Amino acid sequence: ILATLGSVLVGQVMKQLNKAKVSEAKLRMGQVSRALDMYYTDCGKYPNDLNALLEKDDCNNWGPESYLKGKKDLLDPWNTEIQYAISGSSYEIRSLGADRREGGEGNNADISNVDE
Repeated sequence: ILATLGSVLVGQVMKQLNKAKVSEAKLRMGQVSRALDMYYTDCGKYPNDLNALLEKDDCNNWGPESYLKGKKDLLDPWNTEIQYAISGSSYEIRSLGADRREGGEGNNADISNVDE
């Protein structure tokens, strides 16, 4: 009985932990998105690379402080770099999910600002 109860409990805890990581990924991506929008307001364009949110690039109105606190702000909860693609006046940021590969389902599904 205890083994059955334990396995059910562990399953539920893991399910909630995975949901929490997906929520955390969405929050981090929201922070990156806000930083990109602030950069756009200051510089009149989106950066070519997310590292421009951390250290001065060719933007004359950049700063005086970075748009994000550090490199960890550019990682998803699975410690994978948030993907960034720019197309003219729009961009996409994406987390590859728990499996760290494109595509997937459930917790392995990609999370994108475009999907929301």
